[in-house]
Amino acid sequence: RERRGMTLLTICEAALEEISDFTVPSTIVGNEDPTAVTLLALANRGGRNLAREYDWQILLKTYTFPTVASTETYALPSDFRKFAALTFWDRTNLYQVQGPVSPALYEAIRSGSLVGVGFTKYFRIAANLFSIRPVPTAAETIAYQYYSLNWVDNDADGDGDLPAFTADSQTAVFDEDLMALDLKWRFLRAKGWDYADEREEFDRQRDIMLAIDGGKDIISLGGP
Repeated sequence: RERRGMTLLTICEAALEEISDFTVPSTIVGNEDPTAVTLLALANRGGRNLAREYDWQILLKTYTFPTVASTETYALPSDFRKFAALTFWDRTNLYQVQGPVSPALYEAIRSGSLVGVGFTKYFRIAANLFSIRPVPTAAETIAYQYYSLNWVDNDADGDGDLPAFTADSQTAVFDEDLMALDLKWRFLRAKGWDYADEREEFDRQRDIMLAIDGGKDIISLGGP
């Protein structure tokens, strides 16, 4: 089971105590000590990379919004990173929303040259906006799942709601040992020391965590 609960400060302490050649700062955020400044920057870099490069189940969220009559475009969630495929639904009419479609297909729909659109809705992402066709004529609930950029838990509810550490007491949604391992090799590299073994250990543990994260769907090789 993944362990969560270590704060930014204790993650930094765990990383430096294993290196053993540096005094662990008593505070991190707001501390002008060069070691503390480096630790904060590298902890945030490591967390951002983990959030952006991998589809962790802890970062998967559901977003719903009501359409407005005669309104084609809608804002994405402020912490949006990427969509979870095949999760787009018109919950009001119980139809799956198709997309994201290509610019060519969306223009064909918008220009009225696509025959047989009917009740099917299509969407695209352009200029960081969610656009839907046919343009809604009434309030309908659209829902989809997406992966968030927020990986720092700011209010102890278990969901990330910040994209970076801003206080020593904040915790990450990722496994605490993984965060410490990541910080350890990054710190060694920043100091110009050899970090190959520490990076290998981090990569190995990250792959283990990814393999068990959220469980996996069953793939049937005998069906149609």
